[in-house]
Amino acid sequence: MLQYHETRHQNRTSPDYRMSKAELAERQQISRRKIMEELQLLSSVEEQLEYQRNVPHVNITGELICGWFDDSYWPEDKLFVSGFSEEELKAMSEFSEVFESVLAPIRDKELPQITDLVQTPEWVRLTQAAHKALSVFRHDAGK
Repeated sequence: MLQYHETRHQNRTSPDYRMSKAELAERQQISRRKIMEELQLLSSVEEQLEYQRNVPHVNITGELICGWFDDSYWPEDKLFVSGFSEEELKAMSEFSEVFESVLAPIRDKELPQITDLVQTPEWVRLTQAAHKALSVFRHDAGK
């Protein structure tokens, strides 16, 4: 999944790419907001089921996976990493490991519907891990 990201964002991470401090700050802020939004969604079964109700023709499970691994979490991207504290990076990494472990049994299979998946102990573990990671961001924001 990261390979897609690295290819897609290659220009901004190349050694020749330069940006202003304002542009850097803006991109870091966007990354932080996106991570927090994704963690909020992944921590809330109610929000996931509402998402499914709002777009019933879409497999929300796939959207949640892509939302984290393709659209939000880029641990190999120096620009991305520079916008987070060590505690936040650790929280994201730990969450990502849980997410990967939850996905391992269903990899290479048709993705289950979110309405079925939220009832599994694995998904409960995932939502708890997302909540734990999100709490690190909320704690850091209070400093």
